[in-house]
Amino acid sequence: CDQALRLDPANSTYYVDRGHVHEEAKNYDKALADYDKAIQIKPTSRAYRRRAQAYLRLGQYEKAIADADEAIRLNPAHTGHPIYADAYVCKAVAYLEMADYERAVAECSQAIRVRPKFSWAYMRRADAHAELENYDEAIADCNQAISLTAMSSLATSCAYATRAHVHMKMADYEKAIADYGKA
Repeated sequence: CDQALRLDPANSTYYVDRGHVHEEAKNYDKALADYDKAIQIKPTSRAYRRRAQAYLRLGQYEKAIADADEAIRLNPAHTGHPIYADAYVCKAVAYLEMADYERAVAECSQAIRVRPKFSWAYMRRADAHAELENYDEAIADCNQAISLTAMSSLATSCAYATRAHVHMKMADYEKAIADYGKA
């Protein structure tokens, strides 16, 4: 991206791409600087969504929610686009971390409404339902997530682990052990 930015310093996409690399390398200050620059050049849904994720990873939940809201606001015509659903899940994770489980359920439900086969939305909603002791709903969401994923994927393992956690909260230890064995 550095070469591309030297050739075209006004291209916000390059800043978002480089910011994403910094974010994955856990260089959050550099990631945020690149996302800020991208937004300064051209505010896009993708730039706000990426910055929301960085804020989420830093535990800055209110900022993550605000940026996810902006990502959604900037992209109303493309509600089925993955960035749109990802923004709702980002908000849901922030609400989960803030122990606002009902809002987390609502945000995941929005993500599922716009992207019905989004397994991570079902898993995060299962987490929120489990915290609310809505165990039947949590199990149903885990089952849906499992049905949507390839059997050898990280998402499948996470869905089984989430379902095992719910079974454990329900004191159904045999099912919990069976699901942890599949995770």
